[in-house]
Amino acid sequence: MKLELRFNKSEIDLLWHTGSKSFLLNDITRFELIDEIQSEYVLETENSQKCYLRWCDSFIEAKILATLLPSKTVIMWDVNLEDWCVWSTSKI
Repeated sequence: MKLELRFNKSEIDLLWHTGSKSFLLNDITRFELIDEIQSEYVLETENSQKCYLRWCDSFIEAKILATLLPSKTVIMWDVNLEDWCVWSTSKI
């Protein structure tokens, strides 16, 4: 199924409520990756460049945000906060 939506910068920022530099390697058990195939890429990238996390209230917001960011993204579940999180190499 394909759905076309258009967002401006301020609307994209409304998709997420909290952001930070990634601390994934410091708390690896906190996050569950939706696509385990991407876990190796995430771990390799975490070691080589700055990465960022953005938390969203719903999976659909995380999915849309991951699609709109101009970099590689991975959607994860934050077990501690019980919230969806988008990992990316795009600066906040």
